[in-house]
Amino acid sequence: MHAARDIVIREWNLRRPVELNTSGGWHSCHRSTCTIQHLKEHVCIEGGHICGSRCALHPASDVVCVSDVYACQQIGSVHICNQSTCEVTSGQCVVSGRCCAAEAPTVVTLPVSNKRSRRRKVNSVHTNEQTACILVFDLLFSRRRIGSEIQRATTGLELARRLAHRTTKAAIRDGVPLHVQDLVDIYASCRQRMRDFSYMDLCSDPDDQRAICVYYANMIVSIWNIIMHALPARSTFDSIAAAVLYSMRKGVACDGMYAIPRDRFLMVSLPDAHSIKDVGVARRALTQGRNALFRAIQTFITSGHTTVEAFADVFKIAPPAVIQNFVDVVE
Repeated sequence: MHAARDIVIREWNLRRPVELNTSGGWHSCHRSTCTIQHLKEHVCIEGGHICGSRCALHPASDVVCVSDVYACQQIGSVHICNQSTCEVTSGQCVVSGRCCAAEAPTVVTLPVSNKRSRRRKVNSVHTNEQTACILVFDLLFSRRRIGSEIQRATTGLELARRLAHRTTKAAIRDGVPLHVQDLVDIYASCRQRMRDFSYMDLCSDPDDQRAICVYYANMIVSIWNIIMHALPARSTFDSIAAAVLYSMRKGVACDGMYAIPRDRFLMVSLPDAHSIKDVGVARRALTQGRNALFRAIQTFITSGHTTVEAFADVFKIAPPAVIQNFVDVVE
């Protein structure tokens, strides 16, 4: 059975262009948020391949039906549902939805601590470049970001509809003319408060998204390597990476010059700063990271270790063509 299961998983991996490493805990598959595919196949033991209920190439071979393999179409990870060690919610596996007999949880007694918060656990599986790429992808292109923008637009339209309804009822009640322009102004004001999400049209290709993530990740890692020795011990890579991205929206000036230049693409594409908590970085950590970043830049420049021009050269990396095209369209 194990050999047949391995053949099914091997065939699934061959059909996938890439399988992301989720061992760091940055993604957990769930049937309510991921598109789960049931890999139910018949496997010919003698030929070592997938076949029908009977193998035409090896009629005398045993055919095994594999029905406990499930795969996430977004990430490519594979889950083997053995109904005994799966993560269970309401008596069902969170990935497959099959009924499971979960084992009794092990109770572990932890020492009492009076600390109000703890530092976010450092991911030891991914490199800094990979962690930065994951952060950029979560902020710009993830399903969470798209769903958040759709919910925000839906809420804004509902508020505009209610305001237009109250305006219409007030005009009827008071017996005054109802001007259509008033209703148009209500919806126009709602439209102006929505964020520009047009960059997704130009960045819909996964290769373009990957190039953008690598482009900004290289900048983040270069800045981290320069200033990491001047940062306080409580500063984490995640918080500094988020601080660099949000500082690039409007730029950071020092001695009348931009040490961190403005980035037109991030100014349009990054979500509001309060959304940073959805990707595992607390808003308080982001604020502390930005303050630490500003102090470290001032320390390096005033101490003579570098100049504003030399520090700004880190950001003079040739952007991907999709970013350049977007900036040209905006301008």
